[in-house]
Amino acid sequence: MSNIEKLKTMKTVFVYDEDGFYCGTHIAQLNPRNKSSWLMPPHSTNVDPNDEDGFFFKIKDPGNPESGWDKIPYPSTAEDFLALNIPHESRTKRNNDLRRLLSQFAQNDPEHYREVSVNDESGKKIATKLEVIPEPTPEELKERAAAAVRSKREGVGIRAPFFGNKSPRGAGFVGSVGGLAGQVAIESLPYSFRRF
Repeated sequence: MSNIEKLKTMKTVFVYDEDGFYCGTHIAQLNPRNKSSWLMPPHSTNVDPNDEDGFFFKIKDPGNPESGWDKIPYPSTAEDFLALNIPHESRTKRNNDLRRLLSQFAQNDPEHYREVSVNDESGKKIATKLEVIPEPTPEELKERAAAAVRSKREGVGIRAPFFGNKSPRGAGFVGSVGGLAGQVAIESLPYSFRRF
């Protein structure tokens, strides 16, 4: 049998995953016992979904080799993900695309959304979802402001750029820095620089 004759006994079909979403192509073969029928792979149809970016395609009639597709747009906002749990162990094309999109939404707006794991009772990860970060309470806002003030106050005189572009010898102000900050700054100098 020549290559051309072999090609006549095969055709491309369009396959879908266990959830019914388009995931690629496969080959069907002419039935050698009945030349008027094809041996179709499981979860396949003859109808091309004309795959487009930005859409999922879901089979209309699973098991029917002549079934068409429903065109479903990708989630377009973070809110579209809030009710969606993406199964952790599923590695279908659709679920991989959803994971990628969910991560992008979480990274693009980290102040309002975060990616979280959904675990079963034993602690095993079963899904990934997007979650809204709650707005801080007035008490939390007060504590953040107080922490920022403490951080500024405690950081005076012991920051990394303490000497600027000067050498420690030329930084005569080191000895004049009082309190614990000055002591820490002086004690962090090499011994040869501790002269006043």
